[in-house]
Amino acid sequence: MDWNFKVRVVRMWHATPRDKPNFLLSIELVLQDEKGEKIHATIPRFVVHRFRGEKNAIKEMGLYLMNTFVVEPNNMHYKTTAQKFKLELTPKTIVVETTDPAFGLNIFNFRLFNDLKNHIDIDDTQLFDVIGQVVCHAEKQTHKLRNGTTSQFLNVVIEDDERKTITATFWGEFVDKIMPHLHNLIDEPVIVVMQLIRAHKFQGWAFVDSCKNNEFGT
Repeated sequence: MDWNFKVRVVRMWHATPRDKPNFLLSIELVLQDEKGEKIHATIPRFVVHRFRGEKNAIKEMGLYLMNTFVVEPNNMHYKTTAQKFKLELTPKTIVVETTDPAFGLNIFNFRLFNDLKNHIDIDDTQLFDVIGQVVCHAEKQTHKLRNGTTSQFLNVVIEDDERKTITATFWGEFVDKIMPHLHNLIDEPVIVVMQLIRAHKFQGWAFVDSCKNNEFGT
């Protein structure tokens, strides 16, 4: 618990139940060290208040000195890093914002389309990033979830710089974020970066799709 880290928060989001979007379970972080390596960290609900105030707030892309953690096995169903361990912040954790112009920035973990299409090392529990140009898309559709609610989704085909393509599925609020950019793909090319997504296989084909609480940019 006495380890000391200088880390950048390269991803940060609020974890909530699917059926209770306003109920905060935890704040989840992906931390990067000076060598570019990453580890997942969790701020449990009962200590969130310590890191949300104006003075002690943790911000995405902020650089911090942190110490006093609980180190535990990374048993998350969807893993944001390849680390076998994760960190949990406690009431004794100390976080101090700092500056270091020499500290590197390594946000993305891009996967090659060719690896995904050839089913090389496809693990639907390991999250990663992709970048590509949208070449076509289907119509927006609705899917009924197990809890009885519905969610909208949209399939798009994205192409990398080697002209390899893969189908990507956007779910929920991500559909509304990307739809305004898809009206005229010929005259206005759309480059999309999908972060912390997952791959899966269906009927012999590989797809990628967005997970709850992940992000994408255009």
